[in-house]
Amino acid sequence: MLKPLAAVGLALFAPLTYGQYYVASTVAGNGQVQFQGAGGPALSASLISPRNVAVDAAGNIFVGDTYYHQVFRINAAGTIAVVAGTGKQGFSGDGGPATLAQLDTPAGMVVDAAGNLFIADSANGRIRKVTPEGNISTVAAISGPTGIAVDPAGILYVSQIASNTVRRVLLDGTSSVLAGTGTAGYFADGGPATLAGLFQPSGVELDAAGNLFVADSGNRRVRKITPQGIISTVAGNGAAGVTGDGGPATAASLDGPADLAISKDNTLYISDGASGRVRSVNGDGVISRVTASGFGGLSGIAVDNQGNVFIGVNASRQVMKIAGQNVTAIAGIVPSRVAGDNVPATSTSLLVPFGVAVDATGTLYLSDSADNRIRKVSDAGIISTVAGSGIYGGTNGSVAVAEIGAPRGLTFDPLGNLFTATGLFNVRKVTPSGVVSTIAANLFNPIAVASDSTGNIFIADTNNNRIRRMDVASGVLSTIAGGDAAEFSGDNGPATAARLFQPRGVAFDRSGNLYIADTGNNRVRKIAVNGIITTVAGTGTPGFSGDGGLATLANVGANAVAVDAAGNLYILGSSRVRKVGASTGVISTIAGNGIAAFAGDGGLATNASFDTMTALAVDASGNAYTADSGNWRIRKLTPAQIVAEGVANAGSLRAGGVAPGEIVSIFGFDLGPAAPAGVALDGNGKVATQVAGTQVFFDGVPAPLLYVSSGQVNAVVPYSVGGASTQLRVVYQGKPTNTITLPVVASSPGIFAITNQDGSVNTVSSPAAAGSVLVLYATGEGQTNPAGVDGNVANSVFPKPILPVTVRIGGRDGEVQYAGAAPGFVSGVLQVNVKIPAGVSGTVALQLRIGDAATPTGINVTVR
Repeated sequence: MLKPLAAVGLALFAPLTYGQYYVASTVAGNGQVQFQGAGGPALSASLISPRNVAVDAAGNIFVGDTYYHQVFRINAAGTIAVVAGTGKQGFSGDGGPATLAQLDTPAGMVVDAAGNLFIADSANGRIRKVTPEGNISTVAAISGPTGIAVDPAGILYVSQIASNTVRRVLLDGTSSVLAGTGTAGYFADGGPATLAGLFQPSGVELDAAGNLFVADSGNRRVRKITPQGIISTVAGNGAAGVTGDGGPATAASLDGPADLAISKDNTLYISDGASGRVRSVNGDGVISRVTASGFGGLSGIAVDNQGNVFIGVNASRQVMKIAGQNVTAIAGIVPSRVAGDNVPATSTSLLVPFGVAVDATGTLYLSDSADNRIRKVSDAGIISTVAGSGIYGGTNGSVAVAEIGAPRGLTFDPLGNLFTATGLFNVRKVTPSGVVSTIAANLFNPIAVASDSTGNIFIADTNNNRIRRMDVASGVLSTIAGGDAAEFSGDNGPATAARLFQPRGVAFDRSGNLYIADTGNNRVRKIAVNGIITTVAGTGTPGFSGDGGLATLANVGANAVAVDAAGNLYILGSSRVRKVGASTGVISTIAGNGIAAFAGDGGLATNASFDTMTALAVDASGNAYTADSGNWRIRKLTPAQIVAEGVANAGSLRAGGVAPGEIVSIFGFDLGPAAPAGVALDGNGKVATQVAGTQVFFDGVPAPLLYVSSGQVNAVVPYSVGGASTQLRVVYQGKPTNTITLPVVASSPGIFAITNQDGSVNTVSSPAAAGSVLVLYATGEGQTNPAGVDGNVANSVFPKPILPVTVRIGGRDGEVQYAGAAPGFVSGVLQVNVKIPAGVSGTVALQLRIGDAATPTGINVTVR
């Protein structure tokens, strides 16, 4: 008679009822591009984001590339060399060679009179110094350093773009606020700089008299701080534009001044980033344009002793030299429109993938922000360019000639038009026929876009703290939520009266409700079709918590949102993707372990690592796509009923390789009936391979079933399983699950129960007598002699493991008196009778070993 497995304590664990399995994979991108060209001509070097530049007294040009996280030097001969950084993002190397150190987003740079190079190692929150001998060290810890200048005494002046302040750093590394209150704004001009408002200060520069000039980029002005600490405006009227040349600089318009340089004749040069113009202000305060044409993606600027101006140009990935009206490239290669196209998407390089979208046919589209292109991946996995030339720009027209500068979030309208928010602070449209146009401009760092069912476009105007609506019929842009103040307010009232904090994501459900990733408020909010706004996820507290409970009680990061056809909400944040059930409001994590890294493809997505994810999209089949920007990849999250990590030894509940004859627990979703069903015998007296409509197949061979339910199936691995791996799938009511691959091992022991010689279960309150025999009921012994028979019940023939069986109790070898099939049990249940070694007493560890494999630690027995 077949004994019930519950008699030996077979654990019946249910999976997490609030979750869903997803498997992670890469569908585009092959990781970070490594710098090519060190030691050769700078004009042949492949720069990608040459944002910041500096010049030393000898005329060497230093270039900080934020993509590579490296600093390069171009000498007078035009040869490029690595000065600092390994090319891998991170922090390391202080006290050693700078070329062996890691940087993270190097920003402003300056060289002092002694030839020391100072780097604002922005994301590491440090100012680092590279000596002329090439050694690196940290000289100050400052949050988010951006621009940097040095005076003749070695005192550093550092802007903090996120903190809206400028700090003075003394030689001992201590610092204090020189300008700004920390509150973004423009106020208190003409008074003490410490009481004045700055807004995203970027580059800084000193003149010979000790005046510090600040590129107050968010205020669209250049400010001057005297040695006495008084601040004033020397350029810019606060309006966006490029007007005013030939007149007073204070009456001119600037458009996001990014960096500054001052020549020996005291001319102030302005890198006017958003407009792409280099402008100068002479000693009389008159502003003029340095060159007739602009430069896309302009950032850093420097000037040498001869008055030559050097600029980093992101658009063309080059460093340019301006000598009078002559403009020449000194480093970098202009990108190609079709670089990396027409190959498998997983073999191509993505520079900074930012946005993802899926069209009506299920085709995946992605924006490669640093590559200034929108690309798509065919059903066959081949990547191609849809729009963008590789050049950062805003020209309209045919996709054959149009430029798209730093495309970000993507969306499709019902007519198949593709829209993207861009780094040029506008929204572009690409028609199905291949025409590019600009539909909205003068935004402030728009990140995401979404379309409603009638084709109106909604924009996360991030730094304006607003959600904007572009009416498709009239072209009128209006605000539907948010305002000037970056704050949280307005829930349960009209969205037009609510306040947001730098929203980065928008998405519609099929009912017309708009979901907002209210990033700075750590919430997801919903604007219902009646215009009322509410919070649907997040408490306002940053971090990660709350899985298995209501999303409104969970702590969330909210960088992007998506909604599937069933109305389930997906949220991106904290290096995770989370899902909120449409009917329950319950939140769960479907991808990401919270560790910023790259790992886990091919396995359970919650065990995978992601880094700086920026966008989400969900297709009609429920597959989720995320731009894993920090890993330079697009990752796919595929729903799965079963995963390899959910197949465990039924005795130990340890996942891993499976052995022939091993009893395994398969955890998953929709695997069987809601009401559990137990073991049954077929007409031949063997354990049935179909129970309550459920079957399990290993390499197509049906497995004996011991327990079935919606979330768990216990099965016996067929003895025919061999080789390096086996294919497993479950079928319920004729519908197969996904197929998973499991490694096959010779043995994988797990213990169900341990009984004393009198048949009682061994516990602290029911110990074994010293020197008595313990009976172990286990599984995972592998092949047997005679060969195991699937589903057989051991009544007359008792196969024994081929591999040796040993048991250690209290650190000593026990005497194994019997190791073979357990009488009355199904093949796969191993019984081991072992005598307790002399001298063992108390609660001690027990370990069963079969061949080279052993049970996990943590199994104890008690001996009196």
